[in-house]
Amino acid sequence: MKGKIVTLVLLFLASLLFPYTMTILCFDTGLMSYQPEDLYSVVFENEKTVSAEQYLVGILAQEIDPSMEQETLKAQAILARTWLYRAMGTKTSVSESELAIHAMTLSQMKAVWGDDEYLYYEKLYAAVIETAGQCLYYGDGLAAPLFHKISAGMTRYDQTGDCPYLVGVDCVYDAESPGYQTVKQFTKEEFAGKLNQIDDTRQLSAPVNAADVALTLDAQGYVMNLQVSEISFSAEEAALALGIPSLWFRLEDYADTIRVIAKGIGHGYGMSQYGADRYAGEGRDYKWILQHYFQGCEVKDSFGR
Repeated sequence: MKGKIVTLVLLFLASLLFPYTMTILCFDTGLMSYQPEDLYSVVFENEKTVSAEQYLVGILAQEIDPSMEQETLKAQAILARTWLYRAMGTKTSVSESELAIHAMTLSQMKAVWGDDEYLYYEKLYAAVIETAGQCLYYGDGLAAPLFHKISAGMTRYDQTGDCPYLVGVDCVYDAESPGYQTVKQFTKEEFAGKLNQIDDTRQLSAPVNAADVALTLDAQGYVMNLQVSEISFSAEEAALALGIPSLWFRLEDYADTIRVIAKGIGHGYGMSQYGADRYAGEGRDYKWILQHYFQGCEVKDSFGR
């Protein structure tokens, strides 16, 4: 089901990319303020209301490095808006408590960006305003706006058939990115212990050898599940338990340890932010970037949907 694949990857993203999931304490910078004529809005627990467009600036701050090219930020703004409108459904207003991801606060932006806070905020604000109301569509429906930081060399095909626009795209630049490869090493007892923390009903007997672990891979080499004897774990569960940033990983016995080698950062579906940024640096605009990663989709105005 489309809902299942989106839920799984959002949960994985939440653990990797959104470490500051708190509500907006103050978002009035003098640049934007809620106006009654704004079509869509987000309501906080204190009943303060901000426009959906205003809220998206804080979502972008969670999702992407603001030093990236402006066309990359605009592509990400389209994906963020598409996510928010999908979450809102037919409603014109949504409570922040209903959202799986919350926007970054100004104080958090200051803590992360320091003296660059104002510059980066302006860049994200411009990305939202310059794409105002635009979403990613497949036919008449909003597409699943999936993204990741770095692919393992190719984005993933949708295995369910519900997202035919996720066809797998070569990412020739991603292997050049900082953080492309991660290597972690565990004793064979530690490896079993990490996986045993996932679920009390699925317990491995230590030690575990890499040769004892069967990985089920998709066509692009991303792990779908991991199995030891009769005990199985999803790739998302295993990656979180082992502290690796990608769902493309391999295991090998190394001396008396298990070495885990991961490529890329994220689940591998949809837009690679690093690849998108390289395309933007070559002069590609945000619409080209999105249509490259989501084939058969188009960017359309959603105001008054």
